[in-house]
Amino acid sequence: MKLVNRSVLVLKPTAKMLDWINSVGEQSDPVTMEEAQEMTNAYLLPDFEDDEEQANYIRFRTKKLFEHELDAWCTDSGRWPSNRNYKAFTEWFRAEVSHMAYDLAPDPIVCN
Repeated sequence: MKLVNRSVLVLKPTAKMLDWINSVGEQSDPVTMEEAQEMTNAYLLPDFEDDEEQANYIRFRTKKLFEHELDAWCTDSGRWPSNRNYKAFTEWFRAEVSHMAYDLAPDPIVCN
């Protein structure tokens, strides 16, 4: 097990995101909050020395993160909310960061 020089960001959907997921109707049955929170994405972040620097890094990438999350549920960008700024981001997602990331796999990480 190796400590990786990264932090991990996980975006948990809020009720606002869940309402949108169910409104786009790409799922046959409504998605529950429990299901949505089990299907989260994890993002590797640089290993920052201070929380403010990390928050600024995430804030600067808000639109990209927001759009990646939306695309995971609906690939038709015309159905995405038009307001994808930081304020909207914080209303749609709860960000959880783990500052310690460990690599348990014996093989090297492959980036695509």
